[in-house]
Amino acid sequence: MMQINALTIKKISQTMLVILLIWEFLLLLIYLGSIWLRGESLPWLDFNGYQNLPSLFSAGQLFVTSLGFLALGFYSRQGKAQPSRRLLLTLGVLFFYISIIDETFKVHQHFYKPLCYLPVIDNCRSWYNLYIYLYILMAVAIFIGFFRDLKAAWKFYPLGALFSGMGMFIFLLGALGLELLKFKLLEPLLLSYIQVDSGTFILIEKMRIGLEEFLEMVGTTMTLYSLGLFWSKRLERLLSLVIDDVHNQ
Repeated sequence: MMQINALTIKKISQTMLVILLIWEFLLLLIYLGSIWLRGESLPWLDFNGYQNLPSLFSAGQLFVTSLGFLALGFYSRQGKAQPSRRLLLTLGVLFFYISIIDETFKVHQHFYKPLCYLPVIDNCRSWYNLYIYLYILMAVAIFIGFFRDLKAAWKFYPLGALFSGMGMFIFLLGALGLELLKFKLLEPLLLSYIQVDSGTFILIEKMRIGLEEFLEMVGTTMTLYSLGLFWSKRLERLLSLVIDDVHNQ
């Protein structure tokens, strides 16, 4: 029965991977098409909007991902199951925060505001991109602090760890990498050196936002797929333990 369930989880995960990737690509095409035809995105499809279709879809994705990590963490038996419980629970809590708080209400856009109350800072708005460095620092700290746990996860199931790592990398590339590209390259290059008009810059910025959100969705989808792989591997491992116990009796 566990073997059937494990195979079923794999097949469902593969099917959902394809469906979600197609859905996300269609969202991107409609978003870019509306910008090309109308000069602006449809309100319900604005990739930089609040509580609309892309925002709620991304929040739902991230919430399900957080539940997957938390369930794996609580389900694991300390000392026997890999990846480690502390790694799974940490990732679950982080994805829960991103889905419920940050993705839904864009909390990161307000991280700089406490600096406005410091008299030594004249233009607190210039610290708007503070969240990028805070999140990068957090990602590096998790990688270093959980390095042994990550190695154990790779040893437990290389394919699952590969998709999970790729998914999180793609997510961070969109969420932080393209934001950093905007502040450090696109804005200085296009506005100061090339001196494009404001309309062209806004169009390029909207396209960048579309790619950013698309990478976040794709990265989350790949992470969800990796969770399906880990769950199937966990069931296979439990089945092998049951068979060993029966043979030893």
